[in-house]
Amino acid sequence: MKMLTKIYNKHKNQEELTKEELMFLYEIDSEIISFGYGKDPRIGKIINKRNIKKDLAFLYETSEDRISLTEEEALQGNKKYHYGYLDLREWSTITDLVFPEEIGGYLDLEHLKIIENVVFPKKVRGYLDLRYLISTKSLILPEEIYADLYLNNLVDVTGITFPKRIGQKLFLSGLINVDSLVLPEYIGDSLIIGELLTAKYLRMPKEIGGDLRLNSLTSSEDLILPKVIGGDLDLNSLTSASGLVFPDFIGGYLDLGKVTSSEGLKLPKKIGDFLDLRNLTNDKELVLPEEIGGDLDLSGLNNSKGLIFPKIIDGDLFLNSLTSCEGIILPKNEQGEFYIPGHIVYCNFTKEELIEAAKRTEENQMKLDRVKN
Repeated sequence: MKMLTKIYNKHKNQEELTKEELMFLYEIDSEIISFGYGKDPRIGKIINKRNIKKDLAFLYETSEDRISLTEEEALQGNKKYHYGYLDLREWSTITDLVFPEEIGGYLDLEHLKIIENVVFPKKVRGYLDLRYLISTKSLILPEEIYADLYLNNLVDVTGITFPKRIGQKLFLSGLINVDSLVLPEYIGDSLIIGELLTAKYLRMPKEIGGDLRLNSLTSSEDLILPKVIGGDLDLNSLTSASGLVFPDFIGGYLDLGKVTSSEGLKLPKKIGDFLDLRNLTNDKELVLPEEIGGDLDLSGLNNSKGLIFPKIIDGDLFLNSLTSCEGIILPKNEQGEFYIPGHIVYCNFTKEELIEAAKRTEENQMKLDRVKN
């Protein structure tokens, strides 16, 4: 707001603006966020009094005839920058078209079904909507999309070159199988591939800031997860996650609700929300996270021998199927006392019985240690 006030005062005094001030005013690198709702009205007052083409030509080091302000100008070809958005949502076919190299807002091609010999912008500073596109033989998408990329009905990704970066969500809801798919390296929000059955030939992003939806995936073979997942990870159709390498931290929940065996399962150290392992029947080799921000559902577990609980569970703990609490290892608080993490324990035992079982487990371990020594 201080920067905008400075520019507004210079505008009123008819002073020249610097390149950095023009970059700020036209929101080239980032959006101007005001204290109230909507855009600060001073932005429009300043821009409406300026020669927009001249300003943008100066910023992009080009001639004014390569700057477009209208749809008609933008589709003439040989444009460096289009100021604003392009709403072409009623178009069903596009052939032999070169878009401006950069679009300052969204590019809406919602109802496009046929696309041939089209050169997309290198950058789209809003969303790109191609949600009704079913297939294409060859398509080079923008290198960077600042908001969402909608490809909801795409069933064949053969020959498609995806952006390197997507600022918000990527929707690939219609994909069932892929022969070869290299996804963007960075997705700022969520990746939705809810119908995908196999991860073979799939190269995942290195970082996803939001959710990763793979809720139809039946096998984890060849699946290499991103190193960073800031939101939820939905794998609720997997029956085994043996050998799957999870990130150390998942910001949301982890849904492994159909996994039945813990053999080879290596979970993250920290999960921001709940962990669903409701169909797990044994705890062989199971190492739970150190911290879970929501519920821990182990309602199908029937053997707890050697089970070490997380130090922190901020939600409820489900142990509905346990017939014995022998061997349970509970964490200790700062005073060295055993405690039950979470708010409610769903099982056949009282908290006191669980704590007594944990004490016996600790005493037995101490005896074994003395014998070994």
